[in-house]
Amino acid sequence: MFRLLIAATLAMSMAAMVSAVVSTFDINDEGWTITGDAQGSSVLPTYHATGGNPGGYISATDNVQGGVWYFKAADAFHGDRNASYNAHLAFDLRQSSLNSQFNAVDIYLRGAEMELTYDTPNNPGTTWTAYSILLTETAGWKLGAVAPTQVQMLQVLANVTDLQIRGEFVTGADTGSLDNAQFTHPHPGDANNDGAVNVGDLGIVAAVWMQGGRKYWRDGDFTGDGIINVGDLGVLAFNWGWTGSPASPSPVPEPAGLLLLATGGWAALRRRRT
Repeated sequence: MFRLLIAATLAMSMAAMVSAVVSTFDINDEGWTITGDAQGSSVLPTYHATGGNPGGYISATDNVQGGVWYFKAADAFHGDRNASYNAHLAFDLRQSSLNSQFNAVDIYLRGAEMELTYDTPNNPGTTWTAYSILLTETAGWKLGAVAPTQVQMLQVLANVTDLQIRGEFVTGADTGSLDNAQFTHPHPGDANNDGAVNVGDLGIVAAVWMQGGRKYWRDGDFTGDGIINVGDLGVLAFNWGWTGSPASPSPVPEPAGLLLLATGGWAALRRRRT
């Protein structure tokens, strides 16, 4: 009976795993919009089926009426993104001209009634330019004029309500383009983001097992429900032994191996509580 319970828990854990969110624009604009001085009176970007990096992409053209316009992320980018802490916000940008460049806030990330801003070190070129922004409090993000604390960074990521990426860089008429926007996060089960799912991650889960207070990915909350429980242990078991990078495919362990690890891990945690 106990083994059947563990097996059922593993199945539910796989369904509940936090997933990365990405817009490649290979079919349509995926719900992104434009805010600010662009696209005439429309908030919709222009969709292009080819010419992206690769595949499709979206663009917008400046109205040249003052202000700065931004690509505004789709609803899929909202909500709990704490799994991306210590991972990256990545995207590709392109602009139509390098003349008369100006500086402005490049990224707005809002959540938990806070607004974080980020200035990239360089504007994009006239060919696709890749950006990968580390999502930690020490990476250059600002809350007002100062860096956020770790708690504030996690609070924003746990309840994202708005993400905007600058698309205008020229004083005058220009067109900006966006492709491959995504929140990356560590591989499922890799709590410490070291490129492996192993005893180090099991130790992190064990250290806060069933404790109160909001928990995050870095604590071992792989299912995104804010607590550390048997569901997270199931995710850890399913990915046990994985090595590589967050983008690498996951080898699927044999069911007997999953059951052995989950049973053993559960027993160890029960001993820790007694």
